[in-house]
Amino acid sequence: MTIKEIYEHLNDITIRDEFVKQVEKLYGNINNNEIKLMLSLKNNFYNLGDKLFRKLDDDEILDPVKYLGVNMLQIHLVPLFDISDNDFITYDVQNNEFALFNIQEEIVFSRTNKFLDYLNK
Repeated sequence: MTIKEIYEHLNDITIRDEFVKQVEKLYGNINNNEIKLMLSLKNNFYNLGDKLFRKLDDDEILDPVKYLGVNMLQIHLVPLFDISDNDFITYDVQNNEFALFNIQEEIVFSRTNKFLDYLNK
């Protein structure tokens, strides 16, 4: 299944309330239902043309220092998808927007209010 197909059917997913509560306890309150649905996706690889999106597993999201080597909790970026080359689609809890974040350089290099913006590039 492609990432666009998954996105189009996001509302068919059941929110995993307990997991979302764990994430909110660590990162802060998530007011965006779309993010809660994305957090509830199964861990899997999705494609977009020649690009792969890997939905991070629960452990990676809850303990990014251990699994990604970056304290994303401190900067309030919830990691969602690994899109290769140390780049991740994240959700910025404080600004209620998506951010592309490079874990090696530890910088945000793109921000948007719409997840679809990253799918249309």
